[in-house]
Amino acid sequence: MLIENKMGRYVKYATGEIILVMIGILLALQVNTWNTNRELKKEEAKILKSLHQEFSKNLNKFDVIYNVQLKRKETIEYVMSAETQKLSADS
Repeated sequence: MLIENKMGRYVKYATGEIILVMIGILLALQVNTWNTNRELKKEEAKILKSLHQEFSKNLNKFDVIYNVQLKRKETIEYVMSAETQKLSADS
């Protein structure tokens, strides 16, 4: 009976230790997951900011080129509609 009592206590103790170790491992995994997600969100924010800056620069370049092309179009339309006698060779 004494041996059975000690064996029962040992089994309870071992089970408790296993549960504590499992809880510790699960907590460590959860903390690692939170940390990984936090780092990924930081990286995502950095990439989005970079994309926004690049988009803004490209939009500005596009506006400049678009305006140049509009002026070219207007000039071509003027030349095409003008009478050729009125235009000098320099024009």
